[in-house]
Amino acid sequence: MTINLESLATRTLELMDKAGFDDAQVVAAWSLQDELSIFQNEPSLLRTTEDHQLSIAGIVDGRRATTTLTDIEEGAVQAAVAQLLDNARMSPRDDANAVSEDQVGSFTDGPLECDPAILREKVAEMLDF
Repeated sequence: MTINLESLATRTLELMDKAGFDDAQVVAAWSLQDELSIFQNEPSLLRTTEDHQLSIAGIVDGRRATTTLTDIEEGAVQAAVAQLLDNARMSPRDDANAVSEDQVGSFTDGPLECDPAILREKVAEMLDF
């Protein structure tokens, strides 16, 4: 499943604006992880996991609420925004609540793809130890 994170974040911000939030912040993230398990010196599992995460924060009338989603389908995001608005309205009012403006960024940490040759080499080194 290919996800356009920028589009997801923009769409979520639009939903939050339409819902009535005074301020909103959205962080959309995607990760792909390759995992190799070894049991009794034999490879027992090789799998790839893909995770999506959408963290949203909203402020309404000085009241703040946050939540994180792993289901990023349209209906789930809409439901989360509605629930977040209810949660924010029940939160204590604090004039210090704020969202940093114009925070746009793209950050990457670590290798972007698994190198199977390096994985095999390092596993062989470990098993030879």
